Amino acid sequence: MAPFDGLIAEITGELFEYVTPSPVGVPTPPPVDIVDNACFYVTAPIDKVDAGDIRVGMTARITMDAFADRSFKGKVRRIADYVLDLEKQARTVDVEVVFSNQGDPIEALRAE
Repeated sequence: MAPFDGLIAEITGELFEYVTPSPVGVPTPPPVDIVDNACFYVTAPIDKVDAGDIRVGMTARITMDAFADRSFKGKVRRIADYVLDLEKQARTVDVEVVFSNQGDPIEALRAE
């Protein structure tokens, strides 16, 4: 039993299949992926030049390609302590924004 209520995202196991720990260095997918629906958030890369203007607790507007006609209210939860250098010209800082109304993502998915 999971220590929280959640949504089953994927089942990779079979009914009555035995599951054993994988040997060290051999990744084995979990038989069930459960998503904790008590805390939805997004992580977005922000250009390092603009990251200095962002503060934890600031309000934010979340938009996603999947929900082009909707936006969601959120608050900045965390700003990474380091700059990502994934490409030569793109230096970004990851910013986590938590949904203000935790029911919004679930309601949006059900409406689809």
